[in-house]
Amino acid sequence: MNTKQIRDQLEQIFSLYDYEDDIIEIRCIGEITEAEKLYPFSMFAPPWRWLKDNSPVVRMYGSKKKKNHRSEFVDGGILALLDLNRRGYNIYFGVNPRRQRVEDLLFHGEKRDIERVRVCHADVDSIRPEKVEEILEGAGIKASAIIESNAQVFGCHVYLAYRESPAMPYPAPDLVAKYEMMNRRFISLFKPDAKADDVQDLSRILRVPGVVNWPDARKRSQGREPSPCRLHSCDPDQQYSLEELDALLPRLSESIWSDAGVEGAVVTEPRQSSKVF
Repeated sequence: MNTKQIRDQLEQIFSLYDYEDDIIEIRCIGEITEAEKLYPFSMFAPPWRWLKDNSPVVRMYGSKKKKNHRSEFVDGGILALLDLNRRGYNIYFGVNPRRQRVEDLLFHGEKRDIERVRVCHADVDSIRPEKVEEILEGAGIKASAIIESNAQVFGCHVYLAYRESPAMPYPAPDLVAKYEMMNRRFISLFKPDAKADDVQDLSRILRVPGVVNWPDARKRSQGREPSPCRLHSCDPDQQYSLEELDALLPRLSESIWSDAGVEGAVVTEPRQSSKVF
């Protein structure tokens, strides 16, 4: 992939987000070998910064275990992502925007760090994008975006954009449960036609389109080779409310609807008013 290709595909997938204000986490994960130690790390910036050739972004250092987090501005943007990917890093992004924590004014990638829920998502393998579209059509749904994550094993990341994305209070366990149950129901739609990854977490990271999917040692031993990750389709006008998806998606044994509704959650942690960007 070249600079134009990754920019075009990123611009389309980022059309599901607020171009100016959403903070997108880019997580870089590589292999740690004797030859090269590609330690994982995360960077944070709004979509418009990632779409530039070069632009300052926040890079986080430290570990959750040692609690020694710190941050600094580094060069980001398209050229940085391409360089990291060419070095062997797999490039992911947080499917829902992040926010600063009040206690340390830093960015993190955990569930409590979700600023708002922009998408309902599913990660499915052993299925072509055309089959994904067929299954969705049978349920009366059209995808907001489909990313072909691996052309070798026919993996797809499927997104449904929410029409309304209010700021997430913290803590809000009932609200988080509603959105995560919706993800579970969306994932169940593709079974048994596909091998679906049962990860409904709001802080999920999935692959950035327009870059190479590098298999790790285990996958290489199974015959996997590097494969492009590319955007199959994107229509940001395809948007849904929670209520609409509740009527369209298969029901599981649990119900997402509890006594505490979306407007019933209480904010117990104040937002940080100053912005990094």
